[in-house]
Amino acid sequence: MALAILGASFFGYNILIALSRGNLKDFELKEKFFLSFGLGVSFTGFELFVLSILKLNWGVLNLVFPWFVIFIFNIIFNLKKMMVSDTESRTLRRFSPAEKFLIFGILLEVFYVFVKAFILPIESFDAVSIYAIKAKSFFLKGTVFTDIFTNEVLKASHPDY
Repeated sequence: MALAILGASFFGYNILIALSRGNLKDFELKEKFFLSFGLGVSFTGFELFVLSILKLNWGVLNLVFPWFVIFIFNIIFNLKKMMVSDTESRTLRRFSPAEKFLIFGILLEVFYVFVKAFILPIESFDAVSIYAIKAKSFFLKGTVFTDIFTNEVLKASHPDY
């Protein structure tokens, strides 16, 4: 799981560098990390969607190739900007009590979700009818094949979707 978080953050960081043209000195470290993770997860999901539409396998090569291209692009065009050190010293800002309370609440939610997911990973009708079928498809075929949505046997699993 840590590798997935780091991978998504790395992908998102490359997108962040490309979008900001290497000028990230206005962002704090935690801003860079959280933006990187969000961008990485979002664009990886979009990439999987595009691969499914193109009926390409979700293999390592297909998943990593676009990120490799962006990484090379960033090295070629933005390395010089990233290597220039920021001469002004930055002071760490302390969290206000409201920020501490909100961070504690978010961490408590994350802990709750992890515990619940480990105890009952698939428990509701949606999870069984939609995600368990996709997981079985992924296990059997190595990808979520598009026939799963048009197969007559599986149509009755959740007619509202």
